[in-house]
This record gives sequence, structure tokens and C-alpha cells, in this order.
Amino acid sequence: MNYSLTHNKKLNTYRWILVIPFGIAISSTAFINPLITLILLGATSIVTLSIFRPHVPYLFAILLISYISIEIRIWGDYRTFFNLSEPFILYCLLIWFISRGLRISTEDFQIKRYLPLLLLFVWGIISILWSTEKTMGAYYMAMFFIAICFFFLTIVNLNSFLKIKIAIAFFVGMGFVSSIVCYYSLISNKTIEDILYHYNEHLIRFVFNPEQMLRGQGFMHPLATAYYLSLSLMLLLGFIYTGNKLTKFFLSIIAIVIFVALLTTLSKGPLLSLLFGLYIFTIINASVNKHVIIVWTLIFSLIVIGFFLSRIPTNDFAKALDYTSKTSTETTDESSSLGSRIKRWKKGILSIKGHYGLGGGSGGFFTYLDPEICFDNLYVHIFAEYGLVGALLWLWFLILSCKRFIQAYISCISSEYKKWMQIYISGVGTLLLNAVTSFSHTFLPLWFYLGIGHAMAIAIDRENNKRLENERMDTLKCRS
Repeated sequence: MNYSLTHNKKLNTYRWILVIPFGIAISSTAFINPLITLILLGATSIVTLSIFRPHVPYLFAILLISYISIEIRIWGDYRTFFNLSEPFILYCLLIWFISRGLRISTEDFQIKRYLPLLLLFVWGIISILWSTEKTMGAYYMAMFFIAICFFFLTIVNLNSFLKIKIAIAFFVGMGFVSSIVCYYSLISNKTIEDILYHYNEHLIRFVFNPEQMLRGQGFMHPLATAYYLSLSLMLLLGFIYTGNKLTKFFLSIIAIVIFVALLTTLSKGPLLSLLFGLYIFTIINASVNKHVIIVWTLIFSLIVIGFFLSRIPTNDFAKALDYTSKTSTETTDESSSLGSRIKRWKKGILSIKGHYGLGGGSGGFFTYLDPEICFDNLYVHIFAEYGLVGALLWLWFLILSCKRFIQAYISCISSEYKKWMQIYISGVGTLLLNAVTSFSHTFLPLWFYLGIGHAMAIAIDRENNKRLENERMDTLKCRS
């Protein structure tokens, strides 16, 4: 008897055993209230579609990671909150496991490739034991867990280069939307802080444009918006690089819109990170490297022109220049972003002395930063929280990831995929440098970018194996 055929028949039987009672239960609600039946049928249809196409809800999760205007605060604590993306990512994870259990999704996840990341998470959980802020520690590890889940979902859902490009298009598309919102935030001169729901100490609030008139922002803080836009621009460059002439012209206009929007945020770190990524690209790409002087003259000219264009909505060139110069100098003045960051970084690095190199534990950093909620440096954050062990695990994960990306680039047979890997590896430089001045390891766009790199590497390996197998079969046919 064919085992595979028998197994599939049993699997189909199990599916019907699950579906029929559920359908009967929903139908029975019609006797109570037909509206409830319609709502349940609608929800069931969405869940069913999600199970059969788990990458579809994942694409919506990509849209949500750039939208943090809605905050869900727990127990009224301003430090512990989450946005719409976090619960939706957990929904996507549940859907994928159901889909995998029913053998609809067949993509495997090789855990051994991501061992340093898993060890870092386990070490973070353990570190709560000596943390002085155990509630914050549990909260941060929950957010870190969701970030890792998003990384995992990126890899298993994007199992072809077509899906990878669709996901990137969604990410870049939200970058363009955020750019339009940047311009609107400058023009509107309006701050919105509305409480949408309030029950006891729990609340849901909508926040938009808290830094009105001076710094542009999308649905995130100006710095987070700039971080997101810098990654969007690097990924958009992939479509421009691999597209035809019409596509290049149309997407170049979009790239300029996003770039000028990035300049409206007045964030220096993401801009320097973007330039670093472009510099890596000029090194990797031989044709661009031949005209490096012309290319960089155009880039710096675009920065100057873009800065003036970015201030047209508010006509505050002098004020913007003054803000940029003040916040770029090392000073104890609260207006200096660099000075305040360096003070926090020193606190984080020096805090390691009192914990025997183990770090302050997950959430323990808050003891040194109150009322600030992050170091604005991913590397300092990991070092201060998880100590030398955590820093080495994080470094191990990054090295293995970069090695994987470079190997995929070198071994790539497809010219289109090779171009994409050139852009992607250049963008890794943008990502790593962004982390020096931006947030912590729970920032979801970080995990999307790392995830698509691993997804690309897997897709390239699969395509290489397929081509080699076809060549081998052709050789055998010729011999016969």
C-alpha cells in the first residue's frame, strides 16, 4: 500500500473532523441572532483563508510594523505598551502552525542556523532573575519574543523570490505612505493625542505628530521614521537596479520623494547610515565604482537640494539648520541628541562593572535611565542588559548572518538574484550603522530586514540546486 496516499487520506479526514463540528456550531447561532452568525462566518472565512495562504496575513503584518500611532498601554504604565503589530504577529504565528500541522505549509525552519539568537533569548529570560526591574524585564522579553517570531515568519513565509519581492514592495510601499505623512505632519501643525478606550488602568490611545512643525514624521517617532525610510530606500534601490527604463524612471521619482521625507525628520544617524550603505554598493558594483566621483557628487548635491526642499512646507531653513547644528554637538544641553546619547551610552557601559560582566538583566537598564526608556543604541542596550555573554551571542548571530548573505551572493547563479544580493548586503551596512543611534533589539523593521536576507539565501540555494539538477539531467539525456 502507498504510505503517502494513505497518510494524505487520513490527513483529509482529520481536516473534515475539525471543520464539520465547527460549521454546525456556527450555524446553530442563527437561532440566537443572525448577526452573530454573519460575524462568525466572516471571521471564520478570514481565518480559513489565512490558514490556506499564511503569507497573506504576514503581508498585513508588514504594513502594521510601521504604524505605531495606536498604543495599547497596560496598567497605565507608560513604559509597557504595545501596538497593533504585536498581537497580529502572534496571530500570524498561530496561523502558520495550524497551516503547518495540516500540511498546507511545508516550509521547514532549520533551528541550528539560528542557534545564537535562540541562546540570546534564553539568556535574556534567565537574566530576569537578577534584574532590578523584573516587570520591565518580562515585558522586554515578551517584545523580543514577538520580534523573533516576526523574523521566523519572514523566513518561512517568503519561500520564493517572488514572495520576497512582494514583501519588499509592501515594506517600501509603507515607506512611501510614511513619506507623504511626513509632509502632512509639517504642513498640518497639529498634534493629536486621543484616548480611544479606557478601562481601569488599561487604555488605548492614538498619538500623531507630537513634535509639530519642526521635524517630519510618519506614523512613528521622527527617528524611527527616518530609520524605516533609510531601509526602504535601500530596498527600493533593488527594484530600480533590476527594472527596465520605465520602471527605473518611475521608481526614481518615488525614491526622491522618500529621500526628501527622510531629510524632513532632521535625523542624522539614519542619513549617515544610508550613505554608508550606498558607499558599500559603490564598492561592490564595478560599473558604479568606475564613475564613483560623479555618483557621489550627485548624491551630495541631492542632499543639499533635498534639505532645502524638505523645509519648503514650513519655510524654516534657519531654524532647521540651527537645530541640526546644536543636536550634532557633544554638550550637556538637553537639546543635544548626540550629547544626551553619549551620556546614556556611558551609563550603560559603566553599569556592567556592578554586575560582574553579566549585565543588569532584562529590563535592568531602566534603573540607570529613568525616565528615558532606551539607550538609543542597540549594541549598548544588549551589552548593558545581557552583559558580555549577550554581546558575544549577538555578535555571533550577526557574523553568521553576514557570512550566510555573502556566501549566497558568491554562489548565486541568477544575474537578477545577484543584483538583489548586492543591494541587500549594502543595506546590511545601513542596518548595522543605524543600530548605533536607534532604539533596541525589539524594533520590528530590523527583524524584517534580517529575515528577508535569510529568505533570499534559502531561495538562492534552492534555485542553484534546481539549475544544477536540470543541467545534470540534460547531460544524462545527451549521453543516452
